[in-house]
Amino acid sequence: GAAISLLISEVVNFSLNLYIITRILNVRSFESVFLKIAGAGLIMAASTYMLSEVSVLLAILAALIVYPGALFVFKAITPHTVSQIRNMVVQNQRI
Repeated sequence: GAAISLLISEVVNFSLNLYIITRILNVRSFESVFLKIAGAGLIMAASTYMLSEVSVLLAILAALIVYPGALFVFKAITPHTVSQIRNMVVQNQRI
């Protein structure tokens, strides 16, 4: 019962957040953006996995660099998107 309730609430939460974020950031093609983000995540996971045998701390540091880099390479986020997000954060801090 609790697991099913959690799953339903998470799906509803994800759907509402997705709707709001795509409206605010004017994202037209969600599938394209989703695939780019998933690809960046896979690259980050692969680099983290390879480096985890050497050092967990090194793997975490690499993930912090690889994931944003892959997002920019795949053009999942652009400098314009970053400035939009930064403006939203600044506006919320003033409230």
